[in-house]
Amino acid sequence: MSSEQNPIITLLASTDADTGFLLKNPESLKMMTPADFSDYANGVMRPLVDKNSEVSLAEIRPINAQAVQQLLQDFSEENKPGAIILRHGEQWSSDETVRNLNADDPLKKIRMMQAKHNESDPISLRSAIEFCGTLLTFCYIQAQTGVTFSVEHSRNQRAAQPAIALAKFLQCGAINKERWDCINYSNDDTLIAEKLPAKHKGKLPWDKDLVDAVVGKEGTYEGILGDMEGFLKETSDTIPIIITHTQQINALCQQINTLSESKVLPVDERLDYYGLLPCKTKKPTFMTDGLYVKNESLEDTIKQVPRPFFQKSSSSEAGSPNTPSTKPTPSR
Repeated sequence: MSSEQNPIITLLASTDADTGFLLKNPESLKMMTPADFSDYANGVMRPLVDKNSEVSLAEIRPINAQAVQQLLQDFSEENKPGAIILRHGEQWSSDETVRNLNADDPLKKIRMMQAKHNESDPISLRSAIEFCGTLLTFCYIQAQTGVTFSVEHSRNQRAAQPAIALAKFLQCGAINKERWDCINYSNDDTLIAEKLPAKHKGKLPWDKDLVDAVVGKEGTYEGILGDMEGFLKETSDTIPIIITHTQQINALCQQINTLSESKVLPVDERLDYYGLLPCKTKKPTFMTDGLYVKNESLEDTIKQVPRPFFQKSSSSEAGSPNTPSTKPTPSR
């Protein structure tokens, strides 16, 4: 996919002149406090929602000033993280039959995790808009600290699309590495039904027997663990931001706990979309909600903080910039 076809890049290209100036002149971000920056980032997302009638402000999570402050502090300390792991964005199924399945129906998750959809389904429009906030935050961190980032990602489009957009604005390359690729569920529905308990609603727990069985390939679980062990031993001149998937994050938490000889990270929990795991540090942090406010929408934030950044867009045009609608909103 070229950058011109990337939905996040297309969204940011449609923002106003002030936003464009800041993106092209990152040094200007140095003047902002984390609180001012979060207002700015939320203010960027507001008109993107206004221009796309398929998404509402109630569906978008606002950037959390406290989370920005914490990440900025982490990078300002001597023991800064050696890598940042992000979970991918929300998957939008290209198959209407799959989209119309109830979010609690295990078959929905199973279908979306089979190769046909898992590798090529894009992120949803809602998720593209939300990622603009995370992208801007890493531009802010880079401007404030002078840290040099690089970007890695899986081949799956819900990880590749945000990674390519992030790399463009951080002015670095985006590299696809196989070890970050999402596993594919077996195409044998009967096998999955037999092996994966219904209580999991199609989601795969981090369990050796279940992982190997659902993928249909013995050694899958150990292979992911080995990849993450190797990753933790690597050194780099840059700080890689890696957009990947739940199984890799589970395995990474397990390996970090093993090295720490204690349970410092939850192995079986799932990060939300764009949740963060700063690692390769003495203080790895499992940031479930990433840089977003938990259980709050951009609509709520605008009501609480009526500042100039939140002026309603004057544009009445609606339409999606190469990205599908998210409604009905699927389960995270």
